[in-house]
Amino acid sequence: MASTDLGNVPLIDPSQLGKAATADQAFQSIDQMLNGILTINANTATSPYTLPFSTGDEPAAVKYAIRAAAYYITGSPGAPWIGYMPASVQRGNFVFQNNMTDGSSATLMVEGQTGVTITPGEAALCFLNGTDVVQPPIILATGTQPWEVGNFVDGLPGNGVVVMRFVVARTITFPANFSLNQLKVGTNPASTASWAINKNGSSVGSASTSTSGVTTWTSSGGSPVVFNTGDVCTFVAPSPQDASLANPTWIFSGTR
Repeated sequence: MASTDLGNVPLIDPSQLGKAATADQAFQSIDQMLNGILTINANTATSPYTLPFSTGDEPAAVKYAIRAAAYYITGSPGAPWIGYMPASVQRGNFVFQNNMTDGSSATLMVEGQTGVTITPGEAALCFLNGTDVVQPPIILATGTQPWEVGNFVDGLPGNGVVVMRFVVARTITFPANFSLNQLKVGTNPASTASWAINKNGSSVGSASTSTSGVTTWTSSGGSPVVFNTGDVCTFVAPSPQDASLANPTWIFSGTR
């Protein structure tokens, strides 16, 4: 039976009998593409899992599993989960959501390619371009949109002075130990230099720049740090002043 080029939706042959059956199958396929949600349990669909692309149908009455508008990955596999999409096939926009409960990442990809990887709670808009699963620069889930602010000091930072202050307009979460932050110096300190990070005047972390210019960030209790609307963050230079430390520049990076 003939079918469409991309979605392989069945086409009605002008001379065939029982045209209604073919039409109904086509309507079911199109409905699945527009509205269908395919839930994949990572505990039973063990990684790497190949999404069915044959007449052995999932879900029932739909020829190919890749005809879903959304893919929800559930379960707790205890390790990163990978799902393989077919090669040399195109599939328009679909939602890929990681609902796993054990912290494992989920990846949709064409075998041997890079694909799209998301952490639990994320939902990414993706498409299959005939080579791999790719993601436009959009993240649908709240709390996962990148947020950054930075500053610099030209020369020597003052003794214990506030070198950056900002107030947040919406909730910002910095990961444990400010793992996305960066600080670079033009001239390394003569001894280890410690910077303070405060929220509303109270310590929530610090940064330590070694004599080799490497900065290590820490957060209170090694936990993520949340700034809510109206909270003020201050970044405080080392005290006492280091006579060598010069031209530092930094970036605070979190999600909103």
